[in-house]
Amino acid sequence: MLTQDDRLTALEQKVAALERQVFTRQTEHGRAISDLQHDVTILLGMATKEIELTNELRAEVSDLREDVDQRFDQQEQRSNGLREEMNQRFNQQEQRLGRLETLLVEVLTRLPEKP
Repeated sequence: MLTQDDRLTALEQKVAALERQVFTRQTEHGRAISDLQHDVTILLGMATKEIELTNELRAEVSDLREDVDQRFDQQEQRSNGLREEMNQRFNQQEQRLGRLETLLVEVLTRLPEKP
């Protein structure tokens, strides 16, 4: 049978072993938590950079949209100007043709008829 000292020694050894296990696990958990914190920090940095890039792209797209809208407006103004100028020239040509028709009718009425 074990003496009280032997039993106390065995108990102390078990307690020491348990303390080492607890300390080892705490160290492992601490290391794991530190690794997780590191990974989260990296992911947060990546997400922040992606947000910045997305915002830059949105701004560039917005600028491009404004530029395209402005160019379309300019082209529309030019085409409207050309349309007005063409209509004006067509009207002038119609008036000229009308005068020529009138003149031709006058000339034809002054010509003697065929005998």
